[in-house]
Amino acid sequence: MREALDSLAASLAARRCTRADAAEGRKLLAEGRATLRSGRVEALIDADMRFHIWICGVAGNPLLSEAMRLYWNHLRRAMGEVLRDPAAQKRVWEEHEEVLRAIASRDPAVASRRATEHARQAAQTMAKAMSAPSAKALRGIIPLRPVREAKSRGR
Repeated sequence: MREALDSLAASLAARRCTRADAAEGRKLLAEGRATLRSGRVEALIDADMRFHIWICGVAGNPLLSEAMRLYWNHLRRAMGEVLRDPAAQKRVWEEHEEVLRAIASRDPAVASRRATEHARQAAQTMAKAMSAPSAKALRGIIPLRPVREAKSRGR
């Protein structure tokens, strides 16, 4: 499901992305990279979610935004385990940069492909992390919290 939603959102966002949207995306990317340096897993989850919600906002489809918001709230616990790994943390933001570059370049095909690759990589990493013994001990520690909006788009 995530591959389909991420791919569609990135493709639509690439068709509609303005300079202001791209600037906002670059700001979120910079904030995410700064959060990497903090090493705080919950802050990384929030930054990751804000980036993906931003893509949905730029895509301009309120149903897509709502579906992703609900989906992301259910992923928080699994993401907490995945983002404990510094290598995974770095890779996530490198992939986000590739998605952003394609969206800002207004290339729907590349944006869709990059988003699909990112979702597949995330699914593989999550499956591996959730089968690790430490994941069983941590389930339920990262609380579910509502997703905060990146910035109201007014579209």
